[in-house]
Amino acid sequence: MAEVHGFNGPLDRGWSPNLNSTDFAKALNSTWRSLGLEWNVEPNGGSLAGLFFHPSQYNLERGAIREDAARAYYWPVANRSNLHTFTNTTAVKVPLRSTPGRVIATGVDVSTDKGVKTISARREVILSAGAYRALACLKCLELATQGKLIAYCSPCLSC
Repeated sequence: MAEVHGFNGPLDRGWSPNLNSTDFAKALNSTWRSLGLEWNVEPNGGSLAGLFFHPSQYNLERGAIREDAARAYYWPVANRSNLHTFTNTTAVKVPLRSTPGRVIATGVDVSTDKGVKTISARREVILSAGAYRALACLKCLELATQGKLIAYCSPCLSC
């Protein structure tokens, strides 16, 4: 199903080697079939009807270890001198500076165990705030730019 999953990209995906071959999986499939629900070979193809096992982030070539965003995106470039990662912080605000026709992020205000501090940026702010905080940060940016966030996004950022 290459049209659904593709074969390129840094994040490995696969099915747990134990998932399809266990007695539990076979019993579950048999139960669903007795209810008239078929096995769904490809849930990413547009239909979620039936029983399916969804692929997860596994690197099967390395013993089925979990493949996460850090392994796929951060670890390969972690030693770059122009990349700084701040763990155990929560982004609370992105300070902005306005110039005619532009709004520029000057850093990130973060909450730490020692209180709130500002991490300043000379060039770029790349905010990876996670599934929950990223939305809140984008909403704060939208409010700060009077609802004109989309106009200020870089070409590589899909808002």
